[in-house]
Amino acid sequence: MHKHSAPAVTYPVGHARAARAAAVVLGMAGAAAVALWWIQVDASAGRRAGVLAALGLSLALAGWPYRSRGVQALRWDGQAWSTEGPARAAVYGSAHVVVHLDFQFLMLVRLLTLDGPARWLWLEQKRAPAQWPMLRRALYAQPPRPAHVAADGTAADAAIQVTADRATAQPPPPHP
Repeated sequence: MHKHSAPAVTYPVGHARAARAAAVVLGMAGAAAVALWWIQVDASAGRRAGVLAALGLSLALAGWPYRSRGVQALRWDGQAWSTEGPARAAVYGSAHVVVHLDFQFLMLVRLLTLDGPARWLWLEQKRAPAQWPMLRRALYAQPPRPAHVAADGTAADAAIQVTADRATAQPPPPHP
């Protein structure tokens, strides 16, 4: 029997400044590359318009993760993970959290639920330094992996389907 010993914790979630800075730097590098190409290459107006459209689209996609603040807090209640959105409303019910990057002061985790799509969350120590050790304990003292999470930490659609099939299947006939 697995006993999860991490204390309950609610931790604020937001856009990590480091990730935002990296997106800005990469966007600026892309714009600089396009500017150099523009100066050096004698291209047709159609080609230049296509390159500008591609640059605009890539910059818009780079900013897409920063468009909303759907998840504002990650909560471990001692038994299960959940999230809170604006006005402390539950965004996702029972969830599983997988740590993908851990820089000690900054973590990238993926939130997997049956209720919605997987969400990537940046967790920063400076958002709540006093709660950071409790959050880390809760993340690394994970309870057993639920059926909707594959061994590699991805959402297991097949596992969800098998679970649903089992719930609706008829029991096998008794053996003589």
